[in-house]
Amino acid sequence: MRILFCIQRTPIHYTFLFINTRYSPRIYSIKVLRKNALNEGLAEAGVFPGIIIYISFWYRKREQAMRMAIFFGAAIIAGAASGILAYGIIRMNGMAGLEGWRWIFLLESLPIIPLGIITFFFLANIPETVQWLDHCERALLTTILQEDEGMAN
Repeated sequence: MRILFCIQRTPIHYTFLFINTRYSPRIYSIKVLRKNALNEGLAEAGVFPGIIIYISFWYRKREQAMRMAIFFGAAIIAGAASGILAYGIIRMNGMAGLEGWRWIFLLESLPIIPLGIITFFFLANIPETVQWLDHCERALLTTILQEDEGMAN
């Protein structure tokens, strides 16, 4: 149950962290920047393992590999796109009196704030607690996952 609590709280923790990052354009010293980067790293450290655990709550073992491959592939593509995006954003250097690196912090954190809040309220922990499945669908999914769990034991 402790893992579920951590997974449920990750989006809101991530959101508050990016609210902090959102105000990074106000950073005027390397010490504050390092502290902010450390906080961001601490928040991001649990995201990948949390998503892997979350996938294991919803899919059978034979389905998990494909979902995880899609997730890791998307992470690689996002990393490449992030570099291209950062290259474009850094050219905004001097606009509104902000350096390019401050624009990167600002523009890359803005979509995360509402996304984290929405995720906190709508992301269900386990199939038994979702509201968007009816009782029969929840029971079927729970049964399938329990049978799959039994195969591993």
